[in-house]
Amino acid sequence: MIETSLVRDLAVIAWKRIRLEKLQNDYFVKKSNSPITMEELIGTGLKFNKERYDFWVKEYRLEEGQLQNVKDTLDLIKPNMLVGITEAQLLEIKTLNPPIYSTIVDFYQRIHPLALPDISDLDLVKMTFKSPNQPEQLITSIVFDQYTAHYEASLWFNKHEDKIHEMVMQIKQERILNIMQSDITRRADDDLSRSFVRALSEYRKHHQWRMRHRVVNVDEEDDHKSK
Repeated sequence: MIETSLVRDLAVIAWKRIRLEKLQNDYFVKKSNSPITMEELIGTGLKFNKERYDFWVKEYRLEEGQLQNVKDTLDLIKPNMLVGITEAQLLEIKTLNPPIYSTIVDFYQRIHPLALPDISDLDLVKMTFKSPNQPEQLITSIVFDQYTAHYEASLWFNKHEDKIHEMVMQIKQERILNIMQSDITRRADDDLSRSFVRALSEYRKHHQWRMRHRVVNVDEEDDHKSK
């Protein structure tokens, strides 16, 4: 009866160990595959900011043709970001980078939802907008500022792509090491191991006692029969 109870205890501990290993593996996979945060990247020494991190998460890299377009666009819009642009420069932007031109038109239409569809380039380059607690600005300057931050982030990423990849691998390796060294995980595993060893030791002691007792009984029975 005692041995049966001990065997049941050993089976329960073994089941708990298997269950713990599954939970550990699930946690390991989840933690390893969770998105890398900007704080983790900054912790490696990389000079990430929100724009650079957003670019890395959403786009990751630019092709060579896109990269050259970004450089040409920055060369055109940065000198005119505060002072404004001419109609001729707006036409050049429309040819070089149509999305920027479309963004300017969309901005204008949000400000003037009843404006005629055929908006002149002169209206676009002269239109201003004032946000709460902000000075009045040309809408071209507002749009250029947004695109400049995004494009400069893309150029920075292109320059540091190999280093970023190296640091991403380092972060993943450190995550694995931290999981393996987790006190909670190790403590639970150690507790189960000790419980299993104790239960197994008790089982062996009882089994050995029972076998000795059985041998004694058999010997006594043989002596009694021989008499």
